[in-house]
Amino acid sequence: MLIKPRNPLGLSPYLKKGGVHDKTNKAKRKLAKNQLHKELANLKKNRRSESSGDFFWALPA
Repeated sequence: MLIKPRNPLGLSPYLKKGGVHDKTNKAKRKLAKNQLHKELANLKKNRRSESSGDFFWALPA
């Protein structure tokens, strides 16, 4: 039995869209937002640990 050749004009153009899959814009925005929140939390944590000592030195005499 012979295999019938495919019709090149009948192929869906959507099947030719293959390739590398990128993250969606929504996923990129969410990742950036999460990273920003992590950095802010680290900054706040560092500021608290630095200022946990005697705070009277900062007051004017």
